[in-house]
Amino acid sequence: MTDKFAFLFILNGVSTKGWVDGGNKELSIPLYVSGTETYKTATGSNTVHVLEPFDPEDFLDDGDARAKVEAKDIKRRRDAFAGRWKIVNDKGAVGSYFTLDDSFTAKKSNVPDATGKWEVVGSEARITWSDGWKDILRPEKDRIAKIAFGPGTSWDDKPADSQFAIKEGK
Repeated sequence: MTDKFAFLFILNGVSTKGWVDGGNKELSIPLYVSGTETYKTATGSNTVHVLEPFDPEDFLDDGDARAKVEAKDIKRRRDAFAGRWKIVNDKGAVGSYFTLDDSFTAKKSNVPDATGKWEVVGSEARITWSDGWKDILRPEKDRIAKIAFGPGTSWDDKPADSQFAIKEGK
């Protein structure tokens, strides 16, 4: 019989449980890469993988572990964007409000008749509006950028406008 010893691991203020397999002298820390962050330095840029803890239940050998992990990741990313967002310019003046709901529909206060659908792509939310506009909410180092694309453009085209988004609540 192999002894396993539990421990608590804390990363960025988030705790998770892990275990040490005494017989094999293994240390298992259940983490996953949730994204990357790039930091500018005097000598260039450094890209760092952002690690976050898994829920220990994700490691149950019940055949559905991968589906559980993917479902939790989708929910976590959806929850990060779902809610009411205040859209402001670089001087802090409010231009409009976006509301992204849990069912991936969206509204914007400056065009109340326009409806939207949104999705999470990588670490950003992409919103497609019925009036032809598209917006991205993209996490940056210390804020969320709101990047707008006019009708008839693609996500890869030059943006028509760029502002900032401040989440006000769920």
